[in-house]
Amino acid sequence: MFDLNNESEQKTGGGGCIPDRSIVKVRLSIRKPDNGSTSAIHPLVRTFKPGKNSGVPLVGFDCVFEVISQGEYNGNKFYDYIFLPVNMQVQGIDKGQAGTCKGGGAKMRAIVEAARGIHPADGSPEAMQAKTGVGPDHFQGMEFPAMVSVKKPQPGDQYINNSLFKVITLEDEQDYKTVMAGGQIITDKPLPEIPAANGQGAAQAGGYQQPPSYQAPSAQSGQTYQQPHQAQGAPHSQQYQTPPQGCNGPGQPPQWMPNK
Repeated sequence: MFDLNNESEQKTGGGGCIPDRSIVKVRLSIRKPDNGSTSAIHPLVRTFKPGKNSGVPLVGFDCVFEVISQGEYNGNKFYDYIFLPVNMQVQGIDKGQAGTCKGGGAKMRAIVEAARGIHPADGSPEAMQAKTGVGPDHFQGMEFPAMVSVKKPQPGDQYINNSLFKVITLEDEQDYKTVMAGGQIITDKPLPEIPAANGQGAAQAGGYQQPPSYQAPSAQSGQTYQQPHQAQGAPHSQQYQTPPQGCNGPGQPPQWMPNK
C-alpha cells in the first residue's frame, strides 16, 4: 500500500501562452542533444544543421524555460535556442549567423549576471571572476527574470509559442527585484490568432507550448503592464504583482565554481 500524504499537490501545468513582453521568473534547463547532433565541445552543446541560405552549422543550447513565478503561469514551459558566442563557432559563418551568435553570447552573459545578482556595469574583480570559466553545466538550473515574446503563428500551427526576448538584470532594478522576489509583470497584449491552413479562416488560438523548429529569433516592440488575472480586454493599470507575504527574496547568488 502507498502512503501519499507527503506527495506534492497536482498542478495544471501553467496558464497557456504568456502575453507578449511579460516578465516572469524562469528556471533554465538545457536538453541533451539527440543522437548524432552532439557537438564535440560538450555533451550539452547541440550542432544545428545549416539552413537553406547558411553555409555552416551552428552550435548552441536547446533550452527549456520553466516559469517559477507565483501566478497563473507557474509551471508553464517554453522552448528556445541560445547559440554560443562567435568564438565558439566553426570558421566560415556568414554575417547573419555572426549576428545571431553575438546575440546568443549577450544572453548567456545576461543569464549569469541575473542569476548571480551581478550588475552589468560592475567591473569589480569579483564580478569579472563570476563570469569567467562558465561552462554549459553551470547554466543548468539557473533562475532569472525573463521577458518573453510571442512567436508569430504560421498557417496550420496548433500552438502559440513563447520565446526568450530579453533577460532582465539589475540594470532594470525595479523589475528585477519584483520578479526575483516571486512576483510577475503581465502585459495586456492580446495573443495572435493562428491562421488556418489552406485559407479556411483563423484557427482556434491554443495556449500550449511546443519545442521550436530551428529558425532565427524575431524581435517585436511595445510594452504595457497590467495586474495578472485580469480579464483580456479589460483596462490595464500600470502596477506590478507582488508576491504574497512571507515569500522568499532572491537570496544570495550561487557560488561560482570553475570547470573541473
